Amino acid sequence: MPRVDRDSVQDQLIWQPYPSHRGSRPSEISLYFDEACNLSTIARDISRSTFGGEWSPGSSREILYDQLLRWRALLPSEFEGDMPPHLILLLMRQHTLTINLFSCISDDVSKAPKTPESPRNSPEIKYNPWNVVQIAARSIAALTRLHRREYGMSRAHPFALYAINLALFTMMEPTSFDILDQDFLSLASALSIVASHSALGRNLFHIFRQSARAKAQGDRIRNATSIPDELKDLLAEEPNNQGHSRFDEYAEGLEKLNRDEKYHGIGENNNVQNYPGLGLSDMLDRYESLSLGKDSMLTERHRPAPC
Repeated sequence: MPRVDRDSVQDQLIWQPYPSHRGSRPSEISLYFDEACNLSTIARDISRSTFGGEWSPGSSREILYDQLLRWRALLPSEFEGDMPPHLILLLMRQHTLTINLFSCISDDVSKAPKTPESPRNSPEIKYNPWNVVQIAARSIAALTRLHRREYGMSRAHPFALYAINLALFTMMEPTSFDILDQDFLSLASALSIVASHSALGRNLFHIFRQSARAKAQGDRIRNATSIPDELKDLLAEEPNNQGHSRFDEYAEGLEKLNRDEKYHGIGENNNVQNYPGLGLSDMLDRYESLSLGKDSMLTERHRPAPC
């Protein structure tokens, strides 16, 4: 089917934010679908390169990332300022693709098999993976704040749950992680709202909360005078694990991960209320299990390198 030429279609639809008090604005639906198609083409190539056996370390990743950057650079002015939520989500999608592209690649060049014909020096790395994914995560934080300011988060699209959760786990990966980081705190607050509206969201929020508390920075949260009590309740470890939290029920349903080895569980010899948390790659694996399940007849997805 031929794509609609967005330049020849006069999209006169007016979109009214509901139930927000914000004023009506152009829907930009034709623009959205056209740019979504462009981004989906890049996403397809990333998927083929990452999981389809066509991976070439280093160069393929840089080419694909350059395509993502070019897609962003060519976006029109409608993607700036106070845009409709579907345009915000499309920008979030670009940053999630960036994180997926760079998140598990630390050793695939340096550990590649060497031959007599191999170059003496490793190829120069054009982009620093850690810097790229952290910038992407912070960009998701900025877009989340825009979405929250303009439309709130209680009716956010389900993709926002994935993007925000991915950004949070990306920010927790480095050893330099700071639980008082303002981008991290704003994302955590937004996730608590989005996650409360679905069983999947509540499960993911429980995994996130356990993983954040496993960083053992609860004292810094409790002693910070500028942090609202709401966020302290979300992130601070409970002293001696005493008492019950209003978030305990968020673990209901995670038992599924421990019933069959194909779901990988949530931690050896740990129950759903007490385990040391997960890293980014393991979280994505559990996300897949909780949202889609896993067919035991299918082989495990290819991972370029351990995260």
